[in-house]
Amino acid sequence: MFKKPIKVQTQSLMRRSDARKFKELVKITFNLKSEQQEQELTNLLGPKAVPIRCELQQHESEIYFIDKQPLFFKPDRHSSLVPTVYALFAIPSLLPKIPIYGPVFQYIAGGADLMLPGVVLENNQISSLGQFKKGDLRCVIAHGTNIPLAVGIMQVNSQSLRPDKMKGKAMIILHFFEDYLWQLGSREFPESLNMTIKETNSSLTPTTISTSTSTSTPTSTSTPTTPTPTSSTSISISTPTSISISTPTSTSTPTTPTTSTSISISTTTPTSISTPTSTTSTSTSTSINSIPNDISSLENKINEIQINENNINQVESQIQTQTLIEQEKAAMDAILMSSFLQSLKTTLKDKELPISFASFYASHLIPNRPQDSNLDIKKTTHKKIGKFLEQMKIQNFIEIVEKSPGDFQISKVNRSHPEYRSFISYTITPIVQTITTQTNQAPTLIVRELLKPPKALNNLFASKRDEYFTTSEVQAILWEYVAKNNLSQKNSKEVTLDETLASANKKKMARGDVFTKKGLAESIMSSMLQYHYVERGSESEIRKGVVNAVKIKVEQRQGRKLITRVSGLETFLISPETIAPDLQRLFATSTTCQQSLVRLPGRSADSCFDLIIQGNFQAKIIDLLATKFSIPKKYVIGL
Repeated sequence: MFKKPIKVQTQSLMRRSDARKFKELVKITFNLKSEQQEQELTNLLGPKAVPIRCELQQHESEIYFIDKQPLFFKPDRHSSLVPTVYALFAIPSLLPKIPIYGPVFQYIAGGADLMLPGVVLENNQISSLGQFKKGDLRCVIAHGTNIPLAVGIMQVNSQSLRPDKMKGKAMIILHFFEDYLWQLGSREFPESLNMTIKETNSSLTPTTISTSTSTSTPTSTSTPTTPTPTSSTSISISTPTSISISTPTSTSTPTTPTTSTSISISTTTPTSISTPTSTTSTSTSTSINSIPNDISSLENKINEIQINENNINQVESQIQTQTLIEQEKAAMDAILMSSFLQSLKTTLKDKELPISFASFYASHLIPNRPQDSNLDIKKTTHKKIGKFLEQMKIQNFIEIVEKSPGDFQISKVNRSHPEYRSFISYTITPIVQTITTQTNQAPTLIVRELLKPPKALNNLFASKRDEYFTTSEVQAILWEYVAKNNLSQKNSKEVTLDETLASANKKKMARGDVFTKKGLAESIMSSMLQYHYVERGSESEIRKGVVNAVKIKVEQRQGRKLITRVSGLETFLISPETIAPDLQRLFATSTTCQQSLVRLPGRSADSCFDLIIQGNFQAKIIDLLATKFSIPKKYVIGL
């Protein structure tokens, strides 16, 4: 919560009556009833000290200072008091504690929340953590110490936890040692704790295990002239407890070897237990029989230590992954906030208000994202545009109205907001210009509408009857035929039909009939078979029929969600599956391809696809097809 520098908006000194109420509030909130707790609270707040209340700009948070030390804060105006680590140094019993492995704290200090694998279970029992439910405040300590390192809100219930399934998020960290809230205080570590954070981390390194075996012959027996071999075994383990068990055995028979077994468990704790045994052969036999039980217990301890080492490795791996995810979310949140402020300051005008969330996202947020960046709302901490805009409303950037149940709209922009006024807008390259300059321009498109003569006009076209012609070429051949056969007088607008022209005329006119040149030309054109030629780069096709236009339609799905459907791209040698990833990146939205319900001329039904784009991008797609793919606008229809 305090990972970034803190900006104090206002600060005020409490009245003495309010200071007394504040002290009572602390006692009630943290259930401080014992005399020791009340004395610690009096020492902390001071009999005459007056708290200073500071309001922050970022989170609507409140921080309470006493003697220039931040002791308590509220995450927002409606939350309960939360103690800082300074307050926990003075009164350790303010909050119940959650122990963690030492190396885990470096990830918390990096901004990550606490994950369940990082929590230490004493004797592998959930009950060692105490009872808690989701939403409870807890203090994080290093295992084996009583040092408060962080404060957070639990995200699980103790009753739902199992020792063999410690996965997921345990706690959302609100404040930790050495964050920006900590830096507002004295930054001193209390000497009474007699340990630094570095010592805390180093004391929790993986346990070392060493085993050594040696054989010597210094053992003495009742017969000094007979040497007796002695076998000695030593196992040493570094753990939080120090226990020493020594069992020497000696016999009175010279030929009987003497066996000595030593088991040592040592640590920093000064506790030491020593059990020597040196009696007669009867008592020796009893001690030797008890040794296997100690070794079995020791092997179990070794297994537990190895399991703990594996848990630490698993914790580090999961925390590293979680840290990367949190960093990605923070970066995407920054892009989202920049796009939001850029939209308010440059493109969103008051005359457009009110505007729906979906329209604001598609028409303003996406086009105003920083250059060369992608904006994916699902990868932010907000997950949905509605939650983000609700947060902006709380921070007093905008006002929101509910036009109808579930239909929320931005109704007003607070253009006097300090962050709005201090924000410096950046230059945005229009999306179409970005496409044409940063991606390879598609090969030039050539489209021609062609005509082919039917069998009835074979005599008119003679040897060219299997060729394709443009409209002007057909007219030239027609007038050449009329002139060659003297079917029209000079400067006359009429033509005398011969048998070829009469048979080609759809109005069933006979030879010798007179027909206007304009009417004859229209009749011949309507009799021709229609084709079209498309060429893009090295690829070209001639298909029967007229040119099918690209259809762009905006559809509504699942309530207020809009999609843009693009059909007929294959007509102009564009593969929807090929350009879908590019459009997904350029528009920062999801794209898919679905089999089209409309069959294009010259193509099978299973080779025609519609391009589906989440959001309303009709105008941008029309411009994109004209600029990058060179499709004439007469062949693009917006529905």
